[in-house]
Amino acid sequence: MRIHIKEGAAVEGESKCASCSHGHMIRGVRESDELVFCNFAYELIRIPFKVRECSNHRDRNRPDWRQMEDLAIDIQPLTSAKPAGFRLVRDSEQNESLAEAEVVSTE
Repeated sequence: MRIHIKEGAAVEGESKCASCSHGHMIRGVRESDELVFCNFAYELIRIPFKVRECSNHRDRNRPDWRQMEDLAIDIQPLTSAKPAGFRLVRDSEQNESLAEAEVVSTE
């Protein structure tokens, strides 16, 4: 007979606190020499067991929003297409076209 235990306790593996930015771990020479503290509530809380899941886990290897903005590259859109629609003839363009017409007519 096969027994399936859903979401059972983890026997091996590292605690979730090892990858959390709120976690503070102190390890000794032996594997049993380990102190784990959580700093989520702005005070150190001792965690006496290995954590499998945590609702306040924040991965310390993932950059925060400010770090991502610092790393981002500003890309300016380049376009070779002319804007769509009708162009208005400005006063400076009208003056230039009149000046060209006068030069042509005097020659």
